[in-house]
Amino acid sequence: MFSISRPDRGDIDAFLAAAAFDALSYADVGATLSVPPAGYTVDRNRIRLGGGTEVWERAKQAIRSWKMFDFDWVEMCWTDTRIEADRNVAILVSHCGFYSLNAARIVYAVDKPERFGFAYGTLRTEH
Repeated sequence: MFSISRPDRGDIDAFLAAAAFDALSYADVGATLSVPPAGYTVDRNRIRLGGGTEVWERAKQAIRSWKMFDFDWVEMCWTDTRIEADRNVAILVSHCGFYSLNAARIVYAVDKPERFGFAYGTLRTEH
């Protein structure tokens, strides 16, 4: 969805409600959990933050709080959304004089002692 003015909370909640049953925009849902099909670019990012339990727990909390979307021009709607399969979120992006609102669904989440993360996919929204 594109808009000249910034959508308010009610607009974004209505957008998410309308997208609740939308399909994902691609066929191979969950493929990044193992070996993805040929032709896909897998976006996996890693960086060493340090070591120890405290660093690990702080990193997991940052992901749970959607800190990867903490930019001046991007807003995750809403950062209190739990990271678990089938939860929908909206990403609000401020472009050069307009906004775009994009819906996504969490496809899977991994929460193991040695591994933590999730995958989400864009939804086919026509609202």
